[in-house]
Amino acid sequence: MAASSSTSLKAISSLNLQHSKFPTSSSSSSISQNLLIPNVAQNPFASSSKTLKTSRSAHQIMPTKKQFTTTAFFFNNRNSQPQSEPPAVASSTDAPTAVDSRISKVQELHIYEINERDRGSPVYLSMSQKEVHSLGDLVPFSNKIYSGDLQKRLGITAGLCILIQHVPEKKGDRYEAVYSFHIGDYGSLTVQGPYLTYEDTWLAVTGGTGVFEGAYGQVKLQQLIFPFKIFYTFYLKGIKDLPQELIFNPVPPSPAVEPSPAAKACSLNALSSLNLQHPKLPTFSPSSISQNPLMPNVAQNPFLSSQKTLAASTSAHQILPTKKQFTTTAFFFGNRNSQPPHAVNAPTAADSRPCDLVPFTNKVYSGDIQKRLGITAGICILIQHIPEKQGDRYEAMYSFYVGDYRSLTVQGAYLTYEDAWLAVTGGTGVFGGPYGQVRLHQSVYQLKIFYIFYLKAIQDLPPELAMKPFPPSPAAEPSPAAKVL
Repeated sequence: MAASSSTSLKAISSLNLQHSKFPTSSSSSSISQNLLIPNVAQNPFASSSKTLKTSRSAHQIMPTKKQFTTTAFFFNNRNSQPQSEPPAVASSTDAPTAVDSRISKVQELHIYEINERDRGSPVYLSMSQKEVHSLGDLVPFSNKIYSGDLQKRLGITAGLCILIQHVPEKKGDRYEAVYSFHIGDYGSLTVQGPYLTYEDTWLAVTGGTGVFEGAYGQVKLQQLIFPFKIFYTFYLKGIKDLPQELIFNPVPPSPAVEPSPAAKACSLNALSSLNLQHPKLPTFSPSSISQNPLMPNVAQNPFLSSQKTLAASTSAHQILPTKKQFTTTAFFFGNRNSQPPHAVNAPTAADSRPCDLVPFTNKVYSGDIQKRLGITAGICILIQHIPEKQGDRYEAMYSFYVGDYRSLTVQGAYLTYEDAWLAVTGGTGVFGGPYGQVRLHQSVYQLKIFYIFYLKAIQDLPPELAMKPFPPSPAAEPSPAAKVL
């Protein structure tokens, strides 16, 4: 780490290493108080000698009309059986809070996931190197998804399962799953939670893009034939009414269900309102940076050939308005140690193939490239190699660590050859409780990426993060003061 200077101090993202202490747990009355966000210990991009003053208000948990407190104990020995059925879904009609204005109406969406053995998925990575399935083994996957009536192909799933426990008495396994449902040009839904190979489970809906932006709720996963057929029932909140094309009477789930021949063949009448002739995205001029973007075309859609085109209204692709919408920007410069990202290959793969894993971390700079904000950290899962585009499609799950302002988490499609949209799935600190979307603009693949975040349900961003961005280009470089930190 370079030595500090009076000029380089201005290039740090409001770091304060002298935080107030947490309330002690000696009394129950202190548990429910608003906590101050703690210092980021051993901050990888700031030495301990660098201290800037920041207001306490920037670090407080955002207040809402309702505040709940929950506690949890952590035990090593787990002998209890998994819950067979969660509490019934509540159709809350409570008015939205002053900060989060999302709709509380519950909407059902039914989806079949079917592994047709044509996507090189799943791949079992035995990280434990044991003969039996063991804690830490990884299973990246991608499958096709169909409408609940099995008459339309909707898109694909893409994600990762982490083995938590082998359950021999059940002849199966328990996984922690993180994945996305990519539903054509309507956007995507992100989920996370338990995946059991031997019984039904419930997962949390953590976010979405397109018409699913701001989605939350839960989804029931019904195992029909592991790992080939699964039926999902989403209970979605936070979004406007679903398009009529996504509302259908589902075929009752059973191991015998099959998609219609037209859906399997991706005929024109069996697609999920895909439109390959989208209006152009706003250009990156200073006047257009803060405009609501239109959802981009999903080019080279892995479940749709290029000659199939359907008309769809552009209104379905606009970001849904809320009482507050903020834009923050950041440049992302890769290769922290001047080394390319390292792929974790499937056991028999000599070259890149579907389900390869690419963990990564890179530096993050402010949109005006005058300040170093922090780092990114996460993982990409190779979903499809696209030779005609000379690139790849990944499913990405990662975080932006923005100094003592804390972090933002995102999940979604990462394309090496064109722009993409990811869901904002959460955050901490001043970003506590956000939802929205982020546009990823490839400037120089692996080396330079420009992001525009469209964040909702948070209070005003600190002025230091609401900068006028430098127009993205392959030639963009951080300021010398920002680089030396």
